[in-house]
Amino acid sequence: MPLSHPTNRPPLSLRIVPDLPVRHAGTLELVDSEFMATALDSRWHSDGDLADDRRDLLLLDPALRWAPAIMQALAETTGAPLARVRVLSPVALREVAVIDEIRLPREAGLPCIVRHLHTRRLEPDCPSPAMTRVWRRTRLAVMLADPLQDAEATRWVLMVAAQVRRLGEESPPWTVLGPPSAREAAAQGTPNPPWVQRMRFEPAPARGSVSEAWNAIFKAWQQVR
Repeated sequence: MPLSHPTNRPPLSLRIVPDLPVRHAGTLELVDSEFMATALDSRWHSDGDLADDRRDLLLLDPALRWAPAIMQALAETTGAPLARVRVLSPVALREVAVIDEIRLPREAGLPCIVRHLHTRRLEPDCPSPAMTRVWRRTRLAVMLADPLQDAEATRWVLMVAAQVRRLGEESPPWTVLGPPSAREAAAQGTPNPPWVQRMRFEPAPARGSVSEAWNAIFKAWQQVR
């Protein structure tokens, strides 16, 4: 999978293996706190990290239509293991989020780490120390919205918009791959608000087409580098 020169095509040609369970190298459970978030951040650092630590890609796929297969295909293509982090609330150890992640080969043009965020909701008014570290390391966040679940897609786009509004300049840029109604939902109530400039909207990939989804994601990644 060598990279030769900058190209609009993904450097990884994903090998899709249908119905193969995702293999996890291990699961790390942590209680969400500043201390544990700092430890988690240290775990993500490696020798030779650049001063600009926004080198990671985050996927949000509420319908689980594309992201699990993308993570699986990345693992199959690169041979890198998948790891999982479970973030637990200090109150009753409620699950805040699950993050699947894979560290990609150190090649020019690739994200350092690709993460798939599993969560029931984004909670912009209840910032999580662990998720704050994730946002700080994310160069691009991509939401994949199933166009056949329009109401659910709209609900998630509104949560993403609220998150971007709260974080302001600290928010990574978002690309939303979804139905046309997604853009309308994000700007609901305020025409062209300043924070919506951090959100880009593109058509959703075909349902079940993992390669098409990855192509769209990597194209968005190249546009923010």
